[in-house]
Amino acid sequence: MKIFAPLFLSTALFATAFAPAFSLTASAQTAEDISVEDVAALVSEHADLLILDVRTSGEWDGGHMEDAAWIDFLEDDFSTEASRIAKDRPLLIYCAAGGRSANAMKALARSGFTHLYNLEGGFYAWQDAGKAVSKSKPVKIR
Repeated sequence: MKIFAPLFLSTALFATAFAPAFSLTASAQTAEDISVEDVAALVSEHADLLILDVRTSGEWDGGHMEDAAWIDFLEDDFSTEASRIAKDRPLLIYCAAGGRSANAMKALARSGFTHLYNLEGGFYAWQDAGKAVSKSKPVKIR
């Protein structure tokens, strides 16, 4: 057994070093970042697109994208709440700057969601582009 230990260890280290930081599950088809400029085309392509805000309640209350649903990624019940969404429904995910939503996209992909889009630059980029900001209630997840 001692003869194989260095081979196993070096193989494991090689695999870890060169494994992608994020890989989609076999069922996932799309998980990508998109720009503010690409949102209109995404909305046109996917009539059932769900815009998902994953910021905190305080951030949500300060304004959000029109027709957005809201689930705080930092809350313990994020996965439970997200499980109410059909896994094949296209999702445009955003947070304040893009980091949390990128992590949410990864978590959702691991859970089997198949059409995921992360808004590059998040809500800050949306506001900086002069896009509409809403104070309406969140869209119900169905």
